Amino acid sequence: MNNKLEALIATKAETSGEYANAYAGLQIAQALDGIAYQLKRLGLSDASTPLGAIEALSKSIQESANTIATAIITSND
Repeated sequence: MNNKLEALIATKAETSGEYANAYAGLQIAQALDGIAYQLKRLGLSDASTPLGAIEALSKSIQESANTIATAIITSND
């Protein structure tokens, strides 16, 4: 949102209930936008994978564990 417009609404909100409601709604919308942005990043942003960050991490750990296990087994033979 335009900073000048936001500042105007904030200033008018100090003396007007209608503007105060509008300003509160604006603050809530901006907070939700920030939450949505962070949730998108948690899901690996626009990566071309159906996995989210947690799933990708667990898959990587599993693959690494399998590699280590295979190395241990083959070294004991």
